[in-house]
Amino acid sequence: MLLPQAKRMIGAAAVLAIGWAVPTPAHAGVVVFANRTHADVQFTMAWPEGEVRRHTLPPNDIVPIPVSNQVEIIFQSGGKQRRHVARANSLHYFVTRSGRLDAALIRLPGLPDAATAPTPAEPSKRNTSLCVIPVKILVDDDEPAARRVWEQRLRQRFDEASDVFEHYCRTRFKVVAVGTWESDDSINDFPRSMREFERKASPNPARLAVGFTSQYEIPNGRTHLAGIRKALYSHILVREWSQHVTRMERLEVLIHELGHFLGAAHSLQPTSVMRPTLGDHRAHDRFFRIGFDPLNAFAMCLVCEELRAGDVKSIDRLSAATKTRLQQVYTSQVKLMPSDPVARQCITLLRREQVAKTAPAGRSASLSPQTSATWSIVRTITKAAQQNHASASPLEGDRLTEYYVRRAAAAADKLPRDVAGKALLLGLGIAMDDSSTLRSAPLMRGLCRQVDSDQQRTARLAVLGKPTMHQRHDLAKHFFVSSAMAALTGPHVAEAIGLKKELSDAKEGGTGFSFADLSADIAGVTFATKIYDGKIDLATVAKSFAVKAVLPGGADLKEGIAWKEFVAMYGSVDDDRFRREVEAIRKRVLAMPGFRTR
Repeated sequence: MLLPQAKRMIGAAAVLAIGWAVPTPAHAGVVVFANRTHADVQFTMAWPEGEVRRHTLPPNDIVPIPVSNQVEIIFQSGGKQRRHVARANSLHYFVTRSGRLDAALIRLPGLPDAATAPTPAEPSKRNTSLCVIPVKILVDDDEPAARRVWEQRLRQRFDEASDVFEHYCRTRFKVVAVGTWESDDSINDFPRSMREFERKASPNPARLAVGFTSQYEIPNGRTHLAGIRKALYSHILVREWSQHVTRMERLEVLIHELGHFLGAAHSLQPTSVMRPTLGDHRAHDRFFRIGFDPLNAFAMCLVCEELRAGDVKSIDRLSAATKTRLQQVYTSQVKLMPSDPVARQCITLLRREQVAKTAPAGRSASLSPQTSATWSIVRTITKAAQQNHASASPLEGDRLTEYYVRRAAAAADKLPRDVAGKALLLGLGIAMDDSSTLRSAPLMRGLCRQVDSDQQRTARLAVLGKPTMHQRHDLAKHFFVSSAMAALTGPHVAEAIGLKKELSDAKEGGTGFSFADLSADIAGVTFATKIYDGKIDLATVAKSFAVKAVLPGGADLKEGIAWKEFVAMYGSVDDDRFRREVEAIRKRVLAMPGFRTR
C-alpha cells in the first residue's frame, strides 16, 4: 500500500514527474574467462579505474568480469609474472602449454573480432550490479499438491537456478507472482500445450511466465521436457509430473530453458547444461555440477549486459555491437552442430528487420514491439472517435468512455500477450488525455511523440468529444492517466504521483485537494493492476467495460480543500485521519463489481 510509505513515495513521484530526463546508460561490457587446465588458476584482475581483485578459477569453470573497456589479467607462469589484456565483450581461456600457464583470446569466426575494434571515445561505466529478471510461476489445474507445497518447491528450484546464473552471467530470476491456469484435458501433445499456456497465462506483472504442467506424465524416451519459442520470449512451459525424474534433473531442465531465454543455444560439450538431450542420467552422479559451456556463458553475458541497461524484448532489438558478437557465437555453434536448428534460428532472429504488423504506415520500422502496439491502440481510439463524431447520434459522457475502452480492448486482445495489456493502458492514457499531463512528463514525452504526433493529436482531440466517468470529464482523465502511469512506473509510484498532484492543488492555490480525484486515481491504478495480474482479461473489458463497475460514485467525497483546511482536518499524509479516509476509498474501489476477484 502507498500510505505507510507516503513521504518516501511522494518524493519518488516528484523525481519521476520532474526528473525523468536521465540519459540512458551506455551498455557496460563484459569479459568471460574459461579455465581449460586441470588445476585451479589464480590470477589478479586490474581495471583501468584502479580496482584490483584476486580470483581463483577452478578447472573447467568460467568467470564473467564486468568492464568498461578492458581488464588486465595478471598471473604467474613458469616463475614469471604474465600479463594479458582483455577487451570488453570478448571470450578468453587459460590453457597449459609446454607445462606453462598461458591465457589466450578465443577468436570467433564470421566477422571482424571486437578485440581489435577501436576503444569508444566515451567509455561506459563498469556495471557490477546483478541483472534481476522478474518471473511469474504458474501450475495448471492438474497439479496434485496443495499450493503451499508446490509454491515452496518451485520457489526453491528458482533460487537454485538463480545461483547458477549468478555465477555464469551475474543474473538472477526473481519470483514476483504466482498463479494457476486451467489446462485442457483433451490436449496430449506438447506443442498444443505450449500454445494453450501462452493463450491463457499472462506473464504480468513479471517479464517471464514459467508454467509447470502436470497434464500428462513425462514418458520414457526422447521427448519434449520443456520448451520456449525463442530467446527473450515471454513464456516457458515445463512438464512437471513424473515419478522417474529426480530433483536435479528437474532443476537442469529449468536451467536449460532459462538459458535459451537468455540467448544460449545447444552445445556439443557433454558437461554443459545446454546439451541437446537432457534426462540422460548425468545428474545422478554425486559429483555432477550443472554448468554452462564457454560459448553459451559468453552469449548470456552479452544479452544480460543489455537487459541490465534496459527492457529489451527480443534479440533483434539488441545493440548493433552485441548482435555482431552474438552472430559470431552462433556461427561457431552452427559449425560445431550443423544439424541443430537452435543456433540457426538465433542468427535468423538477429538479422530480422523489426517490422511489426501494427507499425505506422510510412514510418520507419524501428519502433519496438511495445511502442508499435501502443501506437495501434491510440490509432484504434482515433478511428473510433472519427466514427462517433460522424454519427447521426454520437455517444456522449460515460457511454462515450465505455465505447472507447471497449474498442481499444478488442484491438489489444488481438496483440501478442506480452505487449497487449501495457499497450491498452498506455494507449488509453495517451489518447484520452486532452491535457499536457502525460505529454509533458519526461519519461512519457518520447513515447507520446512516437505514437501520437502533434498533428495527429490535434486532429483526434477535434473529434474525441468529452468522455466522462460519472458524468465528469476530470475523473475520466484522472482514471486513464493513473492507469497509464501504473503501466509505466508500477502502482505505488502511480498512486504517489496522483497524491502529489492533489497536494499541489491544495498548496498552490489551485482547485484544492479532491478525494474524488484521488478515488479516480486509485481506481485507475487498480484497473491497471488487475489487467497486469490477469484478473481482468481483455476480452471481458472489450465486451462489458462499464464506468459504474470500476469507479465508485464520489458525490459524498470532499473536494476543493485548501491547504490550511487540509492541515487542520488531516494534519499530513502520514496522519491516521488521512490514512483512514484513503483506506475507506480504497475499500470502496476494490469492492466494485469490475474488480472483484474471480
